[in-house]
Amino acid sequence: LHWDFLDVRSELSKLIPCPISLISLPDAIHLSEQLVGVARGNHRTLLINAALGIGSSLSFDNQLVTADPERLHLIGDVLCIRRGSDHEPMSVDMMAGGRSVIARVDGNFKRALTLTPSKASLKIKKLIQQNIRDQRHFKEFYEAGAALGEISTVMLAAINPEAMILSGPLAGVECYYKGWRESIEESFPDVNDLIHRSGIDNVSAATFCAIEQHVLTTTDSEDAPDTSPRRFYKYG
Repeated sequence: LHWDFLDVRSELSKLIPCPISLISLPDAIHLSEQLVGVARGNHRTLLINAALGIGSSLSFDNQLVTADPERLHLIGDVLCIRRGSDHEPMSVDMMAGGRSVIARVDGNFKRALTLTPSKASLKIKKLIQQNIRDQRHFKEFYEAGAALGEISTVMLAAINPEAMILSGPLAGVECYYKGWRESIEESFPDVNDLIHRSGIDNVSAATFCAIEQHVLTTTDSEDAPDTSPRRFYKYG
């Protein structure tokens, strides 16, 4: 979004007369999964958020890892080449995100790149609804999920997490999740207990983060130990 030099917290503080905390969507979902979901009790977890683009969140020792500037989550711009492909490198977003599904359905990757975020979001939402209703575009969703699975396999080998979680609207598309999971299983056959699908949506994640932040700011730290995963490691 090219927000590198925009102080979002300061800008929002001018409009909203209350304390403001900022957190990326992948981190918010990840934090929620640590509090009440499948990441609870795991100390090293990786979450991949599959929406219009692809984001990620990582935790070590139950602490979310963050970067300065916030670049760790922006894996969608990373260039990759699919196994056995002779094509030019393509971004993770265009290989596996919502734009990838749109491009596969339309048969035109260049046109998918020119869609504004609002138009692309509406289009992928419609495609998801069609698939859930009558399994339309099964092949296109499956291929995009499999592409993300190839990328996830590399991350799995490098990080060796106790749990890997797929979240976001595309995670709710059965054939996308199937492609992701089966692609990982090609390299890691015994991952049944390792990979999971998140059922936490954006609103729920924001709610959990707000509740957790409220608890942190109203609890006397001298009387109660800080068991919150909201502490961050600094990366880079």
